[in-house]
Amino acid sequence: MSLISRLRRNHPTDSTETTGESSAGQHKLFVHIPKTAGTSFRNSAVLQFGQPKVLQDYGVKRDATSREIINTVYDSGDPTSIIAAFIDTGAVMVSGHLQLTKYAGLLGLPNTVTFIREPVARVVSHFRHMTRDEGFEGDLLKFIRKPIQQNVQSRVLCQIDPALLGVLGITERYQDSIDIVNKRWHWGLNQRQDNISDKMSEVKVSLSNEEEAEIIKLNSKDLALYDRAVQVFNNSFTCLKKNSASDPRGAISFARTRQGVSGWAFDMFSDEAAEIDVLVNQEVQARVKCADFRAGLAGWKIPRCGYIGFHLKSLTLKDGDKVEIRDSELGLTLDSTMV
Repeated sequence: MSLISRLRRNHPTDSTETTGESSAGQHKLFVHIPKTAGTSFRNSAVLQFGQPKVLQDYGVKRDATSREIINTVYDSGDPTSIIAAFIDTGAVMVSGHLQLTKYAGLLGLPNTVTFIREPVARVVSHFRHMTRDEGFEGDLLKFIRKPIQQNVQSRVLCQIDPALLGVLGITERYQDSIDIVNKRWHWGLNQRQDNISDKMSEVKVSLSNEEEAEIIKLNSKDLALYDRAVQVFNNSFTCLKKNSASDPRGAISFARTRQGVSGWAFDMFSDEAAEIDVLVNQEVQARVKCADFRAGLAGWKIPRCGYIGFHLKSLTLKDGDKVEIRDSELGLTLDSTMV
């Protein structure tokens, strides 16, 4: 057994469980971003595993938060106590309106799932919810100009590249997202459509050009996140349809005229160093293995303990060149950028 394999036995990144037995690799984190179909996903997990096996952390003052979370995490003031809550309950997953970094360092990004929604639709849906259920008074422009309502998805994910997450769902492709979860984690979730209220029709929203433009202007980070998330999702779904055991991920950290190309890539389900093709203006310039250490990623329990980087310093680039990295086995585009 390789050193990497032995290390991963202590920090596994996938599992085949359906019973919620206590093991760090089996503990899943669901980052529930508001108005992205998260309630449906959480309830599907509850239906499969039972309420006690799905811990909930929606804040210390929220009734939805599990008593075990209150007694461990909040009473101790120590997020690492989430492990004790998992062990005590035999839980499979913790779900909540929380920032990714609260538990991801403990449970691992590969054990994390979230859903990303098209930003304009998500903002409008959130406005409807806050008006209908939370007593917000004011029009849509007042709502979207509040800093707390801007780039919500990016802030919840703490600017972390979504390609690092084990399962990345897209709200507009909810059933396909559930299929990926079921395949990757050997779950058996059913599709649900919860939290879709008949009262929705009570709050009519017909976007004006000004309102749509304002949402786009104030949520530029979420728009970029959505584009990235769709790319990652499409690659994962392609792997699912091909019945592939692989799920390659990667990113270009920079592409500069004097410094070449640097980035990272790995397979979510392999200890082997990922092999990628580096293209410039659609022509393959190099094939490299990604085995350089990336200290900034090592703490997230990703495959290969962070030895996933590459750097092609000798690659000649000029302003305006398009640089792309592709998985060499499946030919999937993992990321692209302009010099």
